[in-house]
Amino acid sequence: MSMFAGGKRDLRVTLQHEFGHAVTLMGIAPQRTFADRDTVLTEGIAEYIGEGAASPLRSERLPEVRRYLRDNAVLDLDFSWPRQESSVDTVSGAYGVGHFAVTCLVKKFGQDKMFAYFDARVRQGQDTDRASETVFGKPWQTVSSDCAAWIYKTAGVKR
Repeated sequence: MSMFAGGKRDLRVTLQHEFGHAVTLMGIAPQRTFADRDTVLTEGIAEYIGEGAASPLRSERLPEVRRYLRDNAVLDLDFSWPRQESSVDTVSGAYGVGHFAVTCLVKKFGQDKMFAYFDARVRQGQDTDRASETVFGKPWQTVSSDCAAWIYKTAGVKR
């Protein structure tokens, strides 16, 4: 019997998620504050790593993602991250949307470019437009809106 309440799979995913943070955020000043779009990326990349790059459609968060998309307008990837007092389902849904967002970037541009964008935006602190133009060759608003549309379609939720 596992000592972790969620079982072995949940323990593995949680540990990989947290190690994903350790690896992707290593060396960033702890006092640095992140914008919501950075939270989407930092939690999304940790979910992507936690799930072993598996499709977000296989995630146990999928029901919460669908509920989140129905209840909260996600018109682009710069959506407001839920506040601490939000329900567990709302926060879980946002984590899942982050996973979808990172997966979209991987599908559209490849994993190397997704990591390069993450590095430019989150680790180096470049603004979203500069990082997006440099890495993806497109304005962030275009990339972000396209991925939001992809998320709704892939998750099977009408906008």
